[in-house]
Amino acid sequence: MAIIHCYACGKRISDKAPSCPHCGQVRSDDPEAVAQGRARQKALKVSKYNNGSMLALLSAGLGFLILWVMMSHPELAKDSRPTIKWVGDALLAIGLTGYVACRVMAIWHKRKGG
Repeated sequence: MAIIHCYACGKRISDKAPSCPHCGQVRSDDPEAVAQGRARQKALKVSKYNNGSMLALLSAGLGFLILWVMMSHPELAKDSRPTIKWVGDALLAIGLTGYVACRVMAIWHKRKGG
């Protein structure tokens, strides 16, 4: 008995299993079914990177909003100004870096099929 990867979801399954216990996909030796499963798996990876890039954009937007409010209304946060600025800067930097990284990975997976 060997452990193989399901061509539909990519999780590890037994080669003796008639179907994947995770996604329910029936194992097949049909090359067309295998190709469809790999295409579905590739689309899932790309969608995960797209979701990550949107989350990163939300983080960057929140950081920008914090910094904008601080600059517009300096009287709101007199005592905790350095901490709030640090949080805004960190959210903005992490969000923009994460967005670029997720977009690069999504494009790479689309083109190379990694």
